[in-house]
Amino acid sequence: MLKGEKYHDTYDSAIITNGYSRLCNYYIAGLQYLIDELGIDGIYIDDVAYNRDTMKRVRKVLNTNGGIIDMHMWNHFVPYAGFNNSIYQYLELLPYLDRTWIGEGFEPFEKAYYWLINMSGIPFGVMSEMMYDGNRWRGLLFGMTSRYGWKPATGYTDADPKPVWNIIDGYDLKDCKLIGFWDDRNNVSLSNENVFASIYRSDKGTYVAIANWTSSDQETEIALVGESERTLCIPHIDGYQEEQTVKNGKLTVPANQGYFIIVK
Repeated sequence: MLKGEKYHDTYDSAIITNGYSRLCNYYIAGLQYLIDELGIDGIYIDDVAYNRDTMKRVRKVLNTNGGIIDMHMWNHFVPYAGFNNSIYQYLELLPYLDRTWIGEGFEPFEKAYYWLINMSGIPFGVMSEMMYDGNRWRGLLFGMTSRYGWKPATGYTDADPKPVWNIIDGYDLKDCKLIGFWDDRNNVSLSNENVFASIYRSDKGTYVAIANWTSSDQETEIALVGESERTLCIPHIDGYQEEQTVKNGKLTVPANQGYFIIVK
């Protein structure tokens, strides 16, 4: 029952609807109809009220057409949402999702480990895309890009994913193993705690994605532990970086940006 003057003592069915009711059966039947009649191959969910059991049924129905489930979450860590962490709130649903889209209402310049735990989905086995500012250099450390066509309210142009797509395709990163900065197997040594680096490694090559997590230029020494004979090269990539040479293992990383480095 609503409060206030205009709608006092009236009901809003969207508010009183039980997310665990038989409406879940109606929802599942609707998905099956859309698959049978229109051939849909996936759905996009913007938060959700139903539970794990219903999500399992959704997954089973969509699997009949090879469908994917893409889920967006807004920032629940606010007073009117009970200071609940978004990804933890939906933790029981993550095994049935293909991809998440997290970051609405988040501060775009949160710490690197905040990105890892609350935005990337990696600790939970789900890949993610970025929202709003969608910093392309930081996102590459997690294998994340912004969603194509997304126009952030800030007008921040770095949300365009095409430069990072060109890196992924041009260097076959899909065939690489991502060894993040949080992984003990990552042998990139950096002298500046404000700069982070992840490795992309395969039989075809080794690459380093590096990002500055501050709003000022940062100088760092960079080396690959146990690989002293390797050379670090920064190629020209439109919309991402200009070509340069890493001299004497020292590098200046621009504010809020980074580099994609080829290890030779």
